[in-house]
Amino acid sequence: MKKEKNNKLHELKSKITIDNIGLIVILLTIILLNIFIGSNIKDPIWIIQTIVSLFTLIYLTVKKIQKEKHLIIKGKIDIAVLIFMISTIIPLIFNTYVSLEGTINFILKYWSVYGLYILTKNIVRDKEKIKIVIKTIIFSSIIPTIFGFDKFTINIFEPVYKFLNSVNIEDTRMISTFGYANTLAGYLSFTICLAIGMLRNTQKKRNKILYCIYILISAITIILTQSKFVLAIDALIIIGFIIKEIKDKKIGKKWIIAGITAIVLFFIYFFIAIQIAEPLVVTEEEKTCVIRGIESNKSYKLDFDIQTKTDKSYDVFEVSIVEVNRYFAENYLANFTLGNFSGTKTINIQTGEQVDHIEIRIKNSLNKEIKISEFRIDDKPY
Repeated sequence: MKKEKNNKLHELKSKITIDNIGLIVILLTIILLNIFIGSNIKDPIWIIQTIVSLFTLIYLTVKKIQKEKHLIIKGKIDIAVLIFMISTIIPLIFNTYVSLEGTINFILKYWSVYGLYILTKNIVRDKEKIKIVIKTIIFSSIIPTIFGFDKFTINIFEPVYKFLNSVNIEDTRMISTFGYANTLAGYLSFTICLAIGMLRNTQKKRNKILYCIYILISAITIILTQSKFVLAIDALIIIGFIIKEIKDKKIGKKWIIAGITAIVLFFIYFFIAIQIAEPLVVTEEEKTCVIRGIESNKSYKLDFDIQTKTDKSYDVFEVSIVEVNRYFAENYLANFTLGNFSGTKTINIQTGEQVDHIEIRIKNSLNKEIKISEFRIDDKPY
């Protein structure tokens, strides 16, 4: 009995190695960053970055004690990455930074990424570990996808967004918690490529079905981001993949027909659902709504049907109309403030030469309630 216990203890100790702990750190970081992406709460991100940076130092120290070589530099790519990382501390060395706190946060951010780079290239070397990391990246990306569809429709995770103090933007494009549609599209394109690779290399029918479902949902999500360049690249990749699979007789025509049918049915449901207008109720401190399809050098009349609730005798709400051009430069076109109010506010604006979209920014300084029951552009409901 004692010998059996000793064997189990020895087996447990053999599993708890610095490499295995490092793998867990990598996987947890991937999952947590998918949750906190777009969060305006600094503490969780700062804690993740600090843990990764400190563990990397511990890992390198332990490995040096164990007399392992070439942990940091193994080739020319490693030298280039290291030079880039050293460049991030130049403003601190020469005292040319604008903000000490901002510079330290900037350095910590990039060095934590470098820490992940060091850990990954030293730990994730065999096929089994590579598969584990790839699967974690793929399936943890489902988190922002779920958030994206939720924000587009029923919004049941609103308490989570408030807890995370997530980027709070209402848009006709799919943005999830990323705050920027093109970033979400690029990220999911990367994970789709990983999923296609896993699909090609798995023999289990259950896994093939799961990867197909993932690719289908992610492809729909990318379409809803309306990111033209990413969509064009993805279309070429998917068409090439389907042609190759049919040629190699690895995918049946019935699966292609089933996939196309699923996409069509989904869009029929989804676009019917988003046509059902709901009032915009803002109780948080700030919310931004993006209005697209705006033409340059044109006058617009904007009508807001607004109801507010506040026990204060002064104005606690502010609504600003901001023009954003393709270079993300901003121009404030108009704004108005409100206290207790129920009625229609009409604002006339004139767009500039390089307008990309306009943003309606609603500030609610005391976390009261402002409801926009209807919004019209040139007397047409939006």
